[in-house]
Amino acid sequence: MLTIDGGFETTPAVNKTISRIYRDARFSKDKSLLRTNMWITFKQAIKDWQSKPAYFFELFPDGYRYGLGYYSATPATMTKLRDKIDEGSKDFKTVFAQFQEQDVFTLAGDKYKRIFNPDHPPEILEWYQRKNLYVVSNHPIEEMLFSVDLLDELIISFQSISPLYHFLKNL
Repeated sequence: MLTIDGGFETTPAVNKTISRIYRDARFSKDKSLLRTNMWITFKQAIKDWQSKPAYFFELFPDGYRYGLGYYSATPATMTKLRDKIDEGSKDFKTVFAQFQEQDVFTLAGDKYKRIFNPDHPPEILEWYQRKNLYVVSNHPIEEMLFSVDLLDELIISFQSISPLYHFLKNL
């Protein structure tokens, strides 16, 4: 991960890079004590990390997923993305073309219902209409999860989307 960004926090630490096992149920309707999912993240070691992109790997009882995106993108960050799209940014066009050519990750994140700029083609609107944005690769529980080959898959997959990471980081 440090070859992608030397500023990543990589020291294993609960509630920093590794999720804690206990659920904070104080303000939640779900009062169960333990989490049903666990994750690790690779994010910048800065105070305002929520508005910067981060890589993640997450385990669920019935599957796992990994990807890249914002934990909580600010409206200002997403406006910057829309501005890059509107201005025809070469950087966005490059990242968009690379993403369209791959078949490991899908684009995800909440979207606005109201169309902001109907002049864009539908595949661009998929990016443009996002309140939050991440790319994810979802998998059921399978042999790969328990294989040393998983590490190679993650390295290749994470490196393949590093141009997107750097684009989002610089918004």
